Amino acid sequence: MSDAMTALRSTEFDLVLSDLCISGDKDGLLILDFLGSVGIDVPVIFITGSGYGEWLIAEARNRRRVGFLQKPVTMSQLARSVESFYPFQEAMQQAV
Repeated sequence: MSDAMTALRSTEFDLVLSDLCISGDKDGLLILDFLGSVGIDVPVIFITGSGYGEWLIAEARNRRRVGFLQKPVTMSQLARSVESFYPFQEAMQQAV
């Protein structure tokens, strides 16, 4: 987890994709807290196969751009989730 936080602090990202259950007593919500504490405004998509899930990040959605996908995840589901933050037309305009 500390490696991820170091990378987030030192590199510019357009999106964070994280498992909701990371390890032991740590979960992906720590990433949201970290991003907020260092002022990084980037969308976060959580993926989980766990029984707990979307209800856990409901409050987080009010604070930040957050997506949620239940495993198993298909590439089309992931693409739709990413596009909800970066619509294709907008991305194409920025690429030109």
